[in-house]
Amino acid sequence: MPKKKVLIITERFQPINRISSVRACKLAKYLARCGSEVTVLCPPVPYMEQNNQLNARYFDPEKEGVRIVHFPEEILPYYYNAIGLYEMPEVKKIVSSDGFSYFRRMMAFLYMHKQVRLCKKSVRRLLAEETYDDVVVSYAPHSAVWLGLYAKKISPRLKLVVDFRDPVSGTKPGRYKAHLEHKYLKNADAVTTVSQGVKDLFCSRYPDIPPEKIHVITNGYDPDDAAVVSSASAPPDDGRIHLVYTGAVYNGKRRLEPLLEVFSQWKREKNPLLSQFVFDYAGGESDYVNRLFSQYGLSDMLVDHAYLSRPETLTLQRNAGLLLLLSWNTPASQGILTGKFYEYLLAEKPILALVSGSVPNSELKGLIDKNGLGFAWEEGAQGEQAVSPIAAFLTDAAAGRIRLSGRQTQPFQYPYLAQKMQELL
Repeated sequence: MPKKKVLIITERFQPINRISSVRACKLAKYLARCGSEVTVLCPPVPYMEQNNQLNARYFDPEKEGVRIVHFPEEILPYYYNAIGLYEMPEVKKIVSSDGFSYFRRMMAFLYMHKQVRLCKKSVRRLLAEETYDDVVVSYAPHSAVWLGLYAKKISPRLKLVVDFRDPVSGTKPGRYKAHLEHKYLKNADAVTTVSQGVKDLFCSRYPDIPPEKIHVITNGYDPDDAAVVSSASAPPDDGRIHLVYTGAVYNGKRRLEPLLEVFSQWKREKNPLLSQFVFDYAGGESDYVNRLFSQYGLSDMLVDHAYLSRPETLTLQRNAGLLLLLSWNTPASQGILTGKFYEYLLAEKPILALVSGSVPNSELKGLIDKNGLGFAWEEGAQGEQAVSPIAAFLTDAAAGRIRLSGRQTQPFQYPYLAQKMQELL
């Protein structure tokens, strides 16, 4: 049986050091191991290196037989304006006010349209060189999907799979966003989402889209990454429990306050349990995290590692006593399953999840409870001030009473997930 030829179009790929890059890289790696001939079309190297501080490498394309093709460098000015400029902190300070919001979005869309017109050359060239069976496009951003729709237009025999890491909009989409979201769902031959919640959202919003067209293929973790963890780095031998958080807090959208309220209360009570914990943070929002700990009078328990390389991050997670996971579940945004959850599974350490928002019974809590992975606190179930369950969990951790049980992690591994994608193609 001839190998399937699969074209993946994505804006997020190595060496960009982000959790959003991991999914495309790991699917490419394991689709190749499943027997497909995989080509990845992604941004120019200078753009990806500029948007990456630490040169993340999630797999070896040459070793895995994955062909990497980059968009032409002539599109770089449009990338920097549509995406790169957006993410520079000094620009955010200037244009983050509501008055600039609409203008900024419109300018980004204009730059993105120009960028896509130039990228179409690469799509035409690839389709002229090879007869592909499938094209898998990763949303967000929109540009990858637009290129996938273009590939389908010039080669109708292609099977188009639109992979949604997130919905285009929340539960109350604007007219234009709803139009785009529906267009992507309607024109795809198959749709994949990273959570059941996102699938349910699409099914309720668009009754004309058959539910069987939408498939849940979650994020996951790669067992091979265990070899990336530094064998020379031993866990800290200071007698304290290292509570580790790695990743973004989105300037407070992911909320640390319930945890800090517990520690602050212990400090006021002179509870000796406080001295048994240290908080390790690694990410790009050090200023915000340091300021927050200072407000609670807890600066002395914070260890700020700032931005770490991927091997350093995985090593920090493996050496943790507890792993902290932050998410939200709100009327406007449900079914959020951050890729960090799956990355944490590799560390094989208990997870403390804090889910903000008014909606209880999140999909994240269900996964943690079902698989015995730790404890999930929900603001929607407990109320913002009811942090006693967090205190109880930390007390049990200090007493050594937290044990992982019933871990069913095989469905979260990328070899398994890529096989599901392969069966869909």
